[in-house]
Amino acid sequence: MRSQIMSYTYAGKTWVSMSGRTRPLDETVYKRGEILWAINDQPRTKPALTEALDTSRSTINRGVDELEEAGCIERRDSKYYTTLLGELSCTRYRNYRSNMSALDSAKEVVSRLPAAATLSATFLKEADVYPADPAAPEAALQPSIDLLQNAEQLHGFAPVELSLYVDLIHEYATMNGLSVEIIAEEDTLHPILESDKKRLRELASQGDLEIFTGDESLHYALWLMRSSDREDAGATIYENGGIRGVIINSSTKAVEWARNEYERHRESAERRPIAELLDK
Repeated sequence: MRSQIMSYTYAGKTWVSMSGRTRPLDETVYKRGEILWAINDQPRTKPALTEALDTSRSTINRGVDELEEAGCIERRDSKYYTTLLGELSCTRYRNYRSNMSALDSAKEVVSRLPAAATLSATFLKEADVYPADPAAPEAALQPSIDLLQNAEQLHGFAPVELSLYVDLIHEYATMNGLSVEIIAEEDTLHPILESDKKRLRELASQGDLEIFTGDESLHYALWLMRSSDREDAGATIYENGGIRGVIINSSTKAVEWARNEYERHRESAERRPIAELLDK
């Protein structure tokens, strides 16, 4: 039986399949990504791939054939090398794996967030995740409280009532000169304004606290803390008013994403003088 030769085009280039069966590039890379990754790390023969990936020779043969047909790898002598398309595809595959690993690590905490929540995979990569223990959910806050002890600046937005945070902000503003800027939904401010007037007036008079209010729904608390030697971004996730967990990340990309997200909310929020709020 004669092989049917077929051609297909991707990114302006035409690839030829001797088998007559073609598949989209993303499908090939997703299915054969581990083989592509191994070849991208270093050129390998088929026996070397079989050993490196601890899989059958038949699987390696099929994977190599599919990657070669897709234009991701090429054979030179007995070894296989990645093409430019293969290198780019491998980068996308690695990013996919990294994103899925980050999501898997954080799924217990973020699984109850609504689809409208703007939490990025960039923020989750390399993050430390602290799920709340139902028996003592507030214990999940301890890593963020530890950071707050040495922080010089705290910027954040919050979807829930903030009395616990007012206690901590007042303590560390008094001890360390902590400067705080908070965006809150107006409904969450009312309990604080009623119960914490004295401390809020002190913070306002010292210039240590600014409050903004906005109309945009806040699905979780996002915050940035800066100390003399580091900057951290964090998210505190809530469910039914209780703590679901905390995510903390100090990577440059995560902090940059969190800062941009905070600034986006701040641009549409209104600065509210604390004295005005307290006198309402």
